[in-house]
Amino acid sequence: MKKNTPSSTRTQQGWLALAMALVLVAAVKIWILPLFSSSAPTKAVSTSPAEQQEIVAFEQQRLRDSLARVEKWAAERKARQWAREERERAYQAQHAQWEAEKAARAAQRAAQQARYDSLVRSRPQKLAKGAQLDANAADTTQWQRVPGVGRAYAQAIVRYRQRLGGFVSTAQLHDIDRLPHDIDRYVTLAPHPTVHRIAVNRATFKELLQHPYLNYEQVKAIVHHRQRIGPLRDWDDLRGNAAFTDKDFERLQPYFSF
Repeated sequence: MKKNTPSSTRTQQGWLALAMALVLVAAVKIWILPLFSSSAPTKAVSTSPAEQQEIVAFEQQRLRDSLARVEKWAAERKARQWAREERERAYQAQHAQWEAEKAARAAQRAAQQARYDSLVRSRPQKLAKGAQLDANAADTTQWQRVPGVGRAYAQAIVRYRQRLGGFVSTAQLHDIDRLPHDIDRYVTLAPHPTVHRIAVNRATFKELLQHPYLNYEQVKAIVHHRQRIGPLRDWDDLRGNAAFTDKDFERLQPYFSF
């Protein structure tokens, strides 16, 4: 028996593949291609003039509708842009107002601070512990250096000193209501202070009454004695008068002459 060689086997396989390819081509031509081709010829479509006018009118209406939509969208976009710009303008105006109010508040605070600083600079520095001032020489500014003494109290002290004629004791400061209880610590007096003395026998009723150590009844007693008996020689001439006490004579002594 004759055996097939490898070359003959390959030849047979080639012829077999070719046969199968031809069968496949034939099948495509017979069964596949007719499915993609039209079995009947296409007829030409014809339209009447009325249909053509209708089509033209439809296309024109569709174009007008499209243009209307475009115009509407453009108007809406413009309105939105205007609204955004209006909000921005309103915000900028409000922001400018806030900035102006902020600047006004800052200017007011600066003015208040400047006024406070000016007051602090103009306010006299208080006396240090152990420092003292002369009760008969100090003016209102110097009196304000005493702890607890402000402008009103300083003016009251100076006015009282003028009415009195001068201080002969630091204890006399306590005659003024509501002064600091320890004011004596900051005050000194000369060993022999010079005070203004009033001539009892020449002073008028009003002049005598202005002195803080004489009241109305006491002044009336002095004037009555001058008119009825004569000039006073000393306070002993009035010791029997009920309007006076020994304490009155003691504190009046430095301020009157006879």
